[in-house]
Amino acid sequence: MKKMILIGALALTSAAPAWAASPVYECHFQDKRQCSAGEPCKPIASKVFTRLSLDGAYARCDANGCDDYKASVSRSGNWAIFDIPGRAMVAKMSLARDIVEVTTLGDLVLIGFGKCQPKG
Repeated sequence: MKKMILIGALALTSAAPAWAASPVYECHFQDKRQCSAGEPCKPIASKVFTRLSLDGAYARCDANGCDDYKASVSRSGNWAIFDIPGRAMVAKMSLARDIVEVTTLGDLVLIGFGKCQPKG
């Protein structure tokens, strides 16, 4: 009986999602949208990408370099949620490394959907 309980516990543990310690991920957006009041959201071209880690490092980067921020990171199921205080930005990365980023620029809302890969 003890062996069956131990085997069941090990099976449940190995099947549960696991987050990597804290590697840096580089995230590129395949679909970027710009939204403003009274208009439908429209696709936009963007060369901005994101670097992040589960320890709260968060950077938005382009050809001119990166702007670094300190994010508050929480987890909810298969998602890590990155909240950047004072910047009106939030992002979510899944265990499958899908990313959704929402940020504001004046009265515009920018939404990006992409994929992250470990950098290094």
